[in-house]
Amino acid sequence: MASASQLSHLPHQAFIGIGSNLIAEGFDNLHLSLSAAVQQIGCADVAVAGQSSWYVTSAVPVSDQPDYLNAVLDIRTAFEAEQLLDHLQQIELQFGRIRTVRNAARTLDLDIISFDDEVIATDRLDVPHLRLHERKFVLYPLAELAANWRDPRSGKLADTLKAECDAVDDGSQKCRLFAR
Repeated sequence: MASASQLSHLPHQAFIGIGSNLIAEGFDNLHLSLSAAVQQIGCADVAVAGQSSWYVTSAVPVSDQPDYLNAVLDIRTAFEAEQLLDHLQQIELQFGRIRTVRNAARTLDLDIISFDDEVIATDRLDVPHLRLHERKFVLYPLAELAANWRDPRSGKLADTLKAECDAVDDGSQKCRLFAR
């Protein structure tokens, strides 16, 4: 994790969802692959300030895909939101991400969950994600890392969104802490 001095020159805060259900080439398992991806995110313009635990989650929507390993990162960055998106998509490519069909299995998925607590709606980017409130694989690690983060669309805290998601879950969204 970055030191206070490394974070001080980076004006923007973002939460990034990270996950995968396919092992990237050159790695023995998902955890090693994703840990390497976390290291790649850091650069002169991006510093990782915090990270949630890893969670084993089922695919959404439900499918016969292998389980995912997911976490949330708290980052600081000099990039604007779409520059950050470009940076993250470049890392996905480095880890062998190929975009075929929506919700397909993937070697790396990096999503901007929040950027300076703004609502962003462009052709390339919707932040926060429009279905954030339905996704345990985001809400569990986000609530762990930043329980008091407030969704700028609904005004609800991460902990509240997690509890509401749990209340309506039909049991199809598995989400448990990863045990190494």
